[in-house]
Amino acid sequence: MRTNKIILGALALTIGLTTVISCSKDEASLPPIGGFNTSDEVASADLVAYWPLNGNGTESKSNTAPAQTQNVTWVDGAKGQAANFNLGWLKYPAITNITNLSGSITISCWAKITNTKLVANG
Repeated sequence: MRTNKIILGALALTIGLTTVISCSKDEASLPPIGGFNTSDEVASADLVAYWPLNGNGTESKSNTAPAQTQNVTWVDGAKGQAANFNLGWLKYPAITNITNLSGSITISCWAKITNTKLVANG
């Protein structure tokens, strides 16, 4: 149970603490990253949850939609749409594939961070 809280906490931290635009449109076409054209190709046989954030917040493996959202808008991304979290978040009900995990896991996120406070406002 503690592992599930850590996993969900890490996911919430990844999604909710910063202003994030996932898969932002910087270039007309992007080269493969590590040999993968899209994030759903990475470890697809072992993938237990996937949030493409392509126009809605639905987790695609279980088809679970967020129960609540705040300050999330959908913008053009490099491939389809992307989620723009302006101090926002998505809250999900329990997702069986995640709540029943045991052992080691890997969490990855492709994101564009824009409000890092590292650049002086002028």
